[in-house]
Amino acid sequence: MEQDVNTCAQCGAAVPSHCNRLCERCKQQHEGIFDPVISRRALLGGLAGVSITGASLLWAEKGEKGNIPFSISTPTHARRINGTTQYSLENASVTLWSPDSRRIAAGSDSIQIIETETGQTLLTYQGHTDEVLAMSWSPDSRYLASGGFDQLVRIWDTTTGQDVFIYNGHTNIVRDIVWSPDGRLIASASYDKTVHIWDALNAKNVTICRGHEHEIYRVRWSPDSRYLLSSD
Repeated sequence: MEQDVNTCAQCGAAVPSHCNRLCERCKQQHEGIFDPVISRRALLGGLAGVSITGASLLWAEKGEKGNIPFSISTPTHARRINGTTQYSLENASVTLWSPDSRRIAAGSDSIQIIETETGQTLLTYQGHTDEVLAMSWSPDSRYLASGGFDQLVRIWDTTTGQDVFIYNGHTNIVRDIVWSPDGRLIASASYDKTVHIWDALNAKNVTICRGHEHEIYRVRWSPDSRYLLSSD
């Protein structure tokens, strides 16, 4: 026996006849929950941040019932959702909390430094000549290392926007950057199939790790800053 179906008023998808106007996905979007999988994760455990189709959302901590307290925008614009101010972020390649949680870096062709509490853009950094793909805060939340398509890693002061060092050792796209937990070293992974480890104080190369046969996408320090994990 065939089931009677209706059409979603928003996307046109077929929905069971007992559904009222909207399919499940459009209903969740309408209610401010942008993805069924993400909303369940946010509801059950809470998220520090998540990237979805070029937009980054800051989810409520556990106990907030999956509502989005706000997200970040470049440029910032605010609206009210479920009685809570929301800032929307669009066209960001990468976003990253500062270790002290007071600011967020949002990178695309430029990098915005945004105040967490208000969503206000504090500073715009335009040192890169192409899209930014990777960023890492220093442990003291003052400096940011950033890199991407221009094959450079730039270390700059997030309070002034001034460059401190520029590392130019890679010969292809810089895909990931990680500051060591002890603050002494920076590791950068590239499509040139190498991981470079260099001194965070003067940008001098310490060593180059080779062995990958493919472009490297991720690199991570061990908590004691002794070991490095890389993956392609």
